[in-house]
Amino acid sequence: MYLPVKPVEVTVTCGSADEAHRIMKAMVERRLAACGQTWPIRSCYRWAGKVVTDEEHVLLLKSVDSHFAAVCDLIRSMHTYDLPSIVMIPLEGHGPGYLEWLLEATECRLQESAPGVDPRRKDSIRADSGQPSDVGARAGPVDQTSRSR
Repeated sequence: MYLPVKPVEVTVTCGSADEAHRIMKAMVERRLAACGQTWPIRSCYRWAGKVVTDEEHVLLLKSVDSHFAAVCDLIRSMHTYDLPSIVMIPLEGHGPGYLEWLLEATECRLQESAPGVDPRRKDSIRADSGQPSDVGARAGPVDQTSRSR
């Protein structure tokens, strides 16, 4: 199977539980994230020349890399901070069934092969690269042992 997207987690710090929940719900409703989790934290950071200690909430979103720009846009439109911390972390491994669930929940689909590749021909050339199909393609079994490159 060709994997057109990579699974990721996106972390965001929010000023309150309510803000984290509003953003989380909007992400899942719009299928930009398959799910989200939030929990309280105590943060220490430098802002406007001062060291600040605050109570915040971390929001963890399960998503795909192709949605990251839209995820950032929605967070910025809903967030109370001038500069929210938004970090994308690629997932290199996953348990059985996780990838299929994530792709369905975010409206992404697995493909039999990379674009421009005939999966029946070993010598097929990728249309987008001019390279043989087995060079540079993200391919492999989609299960708990698959790892993205």
